[in-house]
Amino acid sequence: MPEDSSLTEYMETADDQSSTSPEDETGAQSPDVNDDTVTVTFTWSGDGGHCAECKETVTRRWTSAGQLVCTDCKDW
Repeated sequence: MPEDSSLTEYMETADDQSSTSPEDETGAQSPDVNDDTVTVTFTWSGDGGHCAECKETVTRRWTSAGQLVCTDCKDW
């Protein structure tokens, strides 16, 4: 059975790295998010929240007709 490879065999050296860092690839190039276009479809709460239809306390609620409802009350 062959010996396991060392993690150092997979590490890049300074010469192997490209001129851009992961920070360069995300931050400034990420598109701006307009909060007006974000639509909430699901919420989770460890303490639970009330379903707008049946009034049960549930941890997972879905948006239905502009209200947060449990899975049983959601019109799928």
